[in-house]
Amino acid sequence: MIVRVVLVCLCLAVFAGATGAATTGVDGSFVNFETAPVHPLALSPDNSRLAVCNLADGRLEVFDITTGNLVPLGSVPVGIDPVSVRFRDATEAWVVNHISDSISVVDVVALRVIATIDTLDTPEDVVFAGSTLRAFVPARFPMRCKSSILPRVCW
Repeated sequence: MIVRVVLVCLCLAVFAGATGAATTGVDGSFVNFETAPVHPLALSPDNSRLAVCNLADGRLEVFDITTGNLVPLGSVPVGIDPVSVRFRDATEAWVVNHISDSISVVDVVALRVIATIDTLDTPEDVVFAGSTLRAFVPARFPMRCKSSILPRVCW
């Protein structure tokens, strides 16, 4: 059932992305510069929540999926162009904000940003790895590491 919910959300995200292509208005003045999503959906490690990047509104949408249906829990304002979301654990999601050059650390239980980490120019994604858990953030500059108040962040 969880797989079906995730597949439905993925199809909706792809459809929404397909309709978000560059368009021209009646007077030819509008162009949509929305950044392409990298990893816009994430399932919590305990399979209880689904987090979805809302690029157009700069928010993280959080859903309860324990019943097999999408039940909206809330929406958390993050940075500009949230292109990727990854869960660090069942209660904490990291949202990569491409244009804001930051990562918003979101408490998905309290539905609020608990920290904002500045990154190098145009971060793309975040991955957690290592025996001492570290966050790796690819950006458009050579890989460098920086200590932070949260697990060590590398970009």
